Amino acid sequence: MKRTSVVTCFLVRGGRVLILRRSGSVGTYPGRWAGVSGFLEACSPQEQGAREIREETGIEPPAVELVRAGPPLDVPDPSLGTVWVVHPLLFRVAKDAEVRLDWENVEARWLWPEEVGGLDAVPGLADALSRVLPPEIDAETGERLQSIRTDRRHGAEELAFWALECMEGAVRRRGASAIRPVARRLLRIRPSMAPITFATARVVEEAGAGATTSASGILAAVAAVREDLRRAGERAAAAAAGRISAGETVLTHSYSSTVIQALAGAAPRIRRVYVTESRPDCEARATAEILCDHGTDVVLICDAAAAHAMGLCQRVLVGVDTFLPDGSIVNKMGTTPIALAARDCGVPLHAVGTTYKCQLDPDPVVLEEGEGSALVQGLSNVRGWNVLFERTRADLVGERVSEQGDPSAPGVAARLEALRKTFVDIATGE
Repeated sequence: MKRTSVVTCFLVRGGRVLILRRSGSVGTYPGRWAGVSGFLEACSPQEQGAREIREETGIEPPAVELVRAGPPLDVPDPSLGTVWVVHPLLFRVAKDAEVRLDWENVEARWLWPEEVGGLDAVPGLADALSRVLPPEIDAETGERLQSIRTDRRHGAEELAFWALECMEGAVRRRGASAIRPVARRLLRIRPSMAPITFATARVVEEAGAGATTSASGILAAVAAVREDLRRAGERAAAAAAGRISAGETVLTHSYSSTVIQALAGAAPRIRRVYVTESRPDCEARATAEILCDHGTDVVLICDAAAAHAMGLCQRVLVGVDTFLPDGSIVNKMGTTPIALAARDCGVPLHAVGTTYKCQLDPDPVVLEEGEGSALVQGLSNVRGWNVLFERTRADLVGERVSEQGDPSAPGVAARLEALRKTFVDIATGE
């Protein structure tokens, strides 16, 4: 394959990184997210980087200065017959510098580094960024974080258990000092999946993870949060199962361990469960298999058939990846059409999850995107937009069910406020 050298510049301000969505006019990867980038011409990577920054953002010295040049990495793309030799560069940008996009990009976002892995980005973007950030974690922890970042098969609460294992392993290998760098990454590694954030903040809060915190104290906090999360899931599932009456047909969407537990618990009373497969990853096929193993009559349907099947159902149970403060929810793409169909047919819809799914991040929730290529396989010159999660309005959610009732109840508020302060402390380093 042909080797082509490029620069990728990451502009940082207040801990956030500037990421740009490429326009439809560029020659490669239109519509994908990238850093400020360009072909490396007859000059140094640093000189080329400064030129690209000026052209693509309008920012010039002294408002921008080089912080670090990372080692180049090879990023092969067989579809283009090219190996991109990426030279990553990190630049610090003044707080008052204004970004003015040129024709190469159509949108700009300032994101935390941990959020970059959740974008439909150009190949190797997250790896390039990791090469210019300070190395605060060990290799095994990095691999575990990557598994959490890229998983498309498991529900939010299951990934929260992975996060607990990640913190536990890091502390066992490197001691108490490992907790804050790992926690900082976990807090925003999957912004649409609140339980990862919630469980991480709980561990830090329980352990009081400061300079005098011991490794044994952190490990004890991990064990306590793991048990609390398990029990919360059981209670939320039991509460949801109690909503189902004998002889009902239920519809569910995607994969939620809590909803599966609820439907399994109510299996003797359920007539049938319709499961929408949840494209493009079709993780709901696992939902269907598990429910079949519990003796449930399961019918797997395509997402677009949900409205058609709604007339045969008496109840809808959907999982939740994040409970938002305004009563809306974030869940797998396709939840809103199901909620609209349920409302039109007069079928009650229950959004089921634990209070671990309450949003702590003060910033607006970032909806994850997968690779657009998952939608356009076999097609040429067609760009896919693969948004994995969506926000479903509060007025479409009939009932929010958790282990403590409605998660917006007053009794939950004080707990959330304390955890939000922990979140800000860890995420920003303040």
